[in-house]
Amino acid sequence: MSLEQILIESSIDPEEDIDIIEEIGSGAFGVVYKAILKKTGSLIAVKKVSIESDLQKIVHEIEVLKSCNFSHIVSYQGTYFKNNELWIILEYCGGGSLGDILQKCKFTFNEEQIAAICKEVLQGLSYLHKNNQIHRDIKAGNILLTDNANCKISDFGVAAYLSDKMLKRNTVIGSPYWMAPEIIQESGYDQKVDVWSLGITIIELAEGSPPLSNIHPIKVVFHIPKQPSPKFSEPDKWSSNCKDFLSKCLIKNPNERPNVEDLLEHPFIKTAKDCSQTLYEIVSKSKEIIQKLKRKSFHIENQNENESESDSEIFSSSNSSTSTFSSFSSTSFEINNENEHEHEIEIENEKKIENKTKPSLQKVSRRTSSVQKIEIGKLIKYRNVMNNLEEYLYQNIEEICSEELTLLVDIFRIKKETEMEIAKNKFEIRKQEIQSILNQK
Repeated sequence: MSLEQILIESSIDPEEDIDIIEEIGSGAFGVVYKAILKKTGSLIAVKKVSIESDLQKIVHEIEVLKSCNFSHIVSYQGTYFKNNELWIILEYCGGGSLGDILQKCKFTFNEEQIAAICKEVLQGLSYLHKNNQIHRDIKAGNILLTDNANCKISDFGVAAYLSDKMLKRNTVIGSPYWMAPEIIQESGYDQKVDVWSLGITIIELAEGSPPLSNIHPIKVVFHIPKQPSPKFSEPDKWSSNCKDFLSKCLIKNPNERPNVEDLLEHPFIKTAKDCSQTLYEIVSKSKEIIQKLKRKSFHIENQNENESESDSEIFSSSNSSTSTFSSFSSTSFEINNENEHEHEIEIENEKKIENKTKPSLQKVSRRTSSVQKIEIGKLIKYRNVMNNLEEYLYQNIEEICSEELTLLVDIFRIKKETEMEIAKNKFEIRKQEIQSILNQK
């Protein structure tokens, strides 16, 4: 499928068919909205992607989604094109992602819930792997829940096709904390990288974050191949079946690591219930919490706008300054006398303003997280590091890089300088040869 084919299929104005309700998420390649399909009144998810983004990956994601038709994979419902944006229409999953439940609601999952999640994710991966696909980015944030608490694998932006002729892939891609050792080592890999990522996701679900989450993502790629396979931080809380299942997912040698079909026969999975039985209550609670957080955020934004308008009125005219200041003061007085909940909002608002004045290190952190998926592969391949990250790394080397990474960057620089010197010498030799020929003539 090409972009031209997609555009031909999506020539209808999306706003004729769709009403956008609200933003529900964002990723590397676009923003996702909750929307309504006008003809049926059914809820859908709309992923808006600028065609100025990585077109190859966008087209690839649509191809993968179109080829999938399975209960535990988010379904694709079509594409529209408007104002240099592709509107990718997907199945709406009202329960949000497991990542949202972990991060926004501060919930973690018990063994019964994790077993149910693993069972449905493995069933989805089994479908993908039988169709020669590798997801390459399994993590809590890419596992969605329906209103009925069924699991759906989503986000196929970095999925890969593995043909019969291509027994291994070599591209360095994925989210660093969940990345299998063989991807980082560039030793070639297959569908078993998804098994490793599932193992890391189990720890993420159990403890709220993946292993090594306290380490910068750029540095993580050095730790994963060297360190022993991760384990639960409190192993006594988990059954022997659960720990055995996790240890099998996180076998470092991919030749010894079981595949998805093997894991579906493991006792931890064979005895697991469906997600609809074990997760329904947590989905209901998390939806309530997320709605409250949205209302709270909306209130803070409105409060900021009102205060900004009040400030502008104060300085806009000297004639009206007294009355405006009185209005502003009374507003402040009301806020100071509101209940504890409003006081918390004020504190959060102050923190928000304070965050804007934090030093450039915070900007570095945000910048790094936004490019980490794209740049991790470039970090490992020295030519791409030199061409795309050299300036960034040197500017922020003390803040984000270990001594090991500093040394590595120096090695890359020396290697590049050596190559330049060799090229220069070859040029001089060739120049002399040409000059010699001209002199003979």
